[in-house]
Amino acid sequence: MTPSTQLERKTKTRLVVAVIAFGVVLIALLFIFTGNRSAGVDESRNRGQAEEAQVAAEELDIKNMSREEIEEGQINANRAAISGKPVSGKVTERPDYVSRVEWEVFQNVVRNQPGDDDAQLTALVNKILFYKKKEAWETAGTGTDQRARLGRELRDMLPYMKEGGHIHPDEAKRLESALYNDLGR
Repeated sequence: MTPSTQLERKTKTRLVVAVIAFGVVLIALLFIFTGNRSAGVDESRNRGQAEEAQVAAEELDIKNMSREEIEEGQINANRAAISGKPVSGKVTERPDYVSRVEWEVFQNVVRNQPGDDDAQLTALVNKILFYKKKEAWETAGTGTDQRARLGRELRDMLPYMKEGGHIHPDEAKRLESALYNDLGR
């Protein structure tokens, strides 16, 4: 292995560890500062009892995960994003490209924010898919079939990201330009 390959692998590992650490800290902060929804919130918005039990079980499961399990889950989710597809409508179960930690964070964010829970969760799942595909596209070898496929998928997802305000307009322009240069169309 060349020194530059070793450096790239160490950098990617550090990035994954940083993302996981950020997610764990975010979950902890959500538990500490937000807690459950207040009693005055319309109860019709709460999930069914079976769904609540499943979320509670996942919360306990995640709290008991080792660092290695969290990292492995994140790596597997990132790999799954390469072939993952955007979702529409209500997201009823965790897509493979969303790690258990990310799913837990999304569930807490949605539970503690006013608005349409289903639409918020769908947007979060699609945004993370977009950014994972973008990262995979950026790290894929130039001229490879995988890079071309990911580039086409990013190009197809870009209007959704722009229309929803999920990407800064300057970043969208830079990405469009890079995709145009990469794909030639």
